[in-house]
Amino acid sequence: MAEQLLSAFESSLDKTNVILKEIESAYGWPKERRNQSYAALRTVLHLRLARALVADPETLILVEPTSAVDAHTEARIAERLGPARRGRTTLVCTTSPLVLGHADHVVFVEDGKVVAEGRHEELLATEPRYAATVSREEDR
Repeated sequence: MAEQLLSAFESSLDKTNVILKEIESAYGWPKERRNQSYAALRTVLHLRLARALVADPETLILVEPTSAVDAHTEARIAERLGPARRGRTTLVCTTSPLVLGHADHVVFVEDGKVVAEGRHEELLATEPRYAATVSREEDR
């Protein structure tokens, strides 16, 4: 099951990256227009998240669902996602500590392989690579 979910995630991520690259380079827009297009993209992403939640599918895959929101909104989404999806399968691919802190189960994947599994707090305490990824220390 984990392998099937990982495959579905990779396929979804590939499609998302293609769309984002097309939007970013669309029409050779000047920087001013790109900023406007990013604001529009954030709006589109918010609407897609809302639409996915309203559709209430049995299985839902979300890729960085809070990447285009402010910290306050991210905290609200993190708190409400679990209760809104109770009884259904939700795979959230994220490095957001707020979202991960509310997850029932976290699977840390590195280079396409499962490295560790458990609760967010456990992984922070026991897996240094996970802690570095979630705290964004790996970028420093």
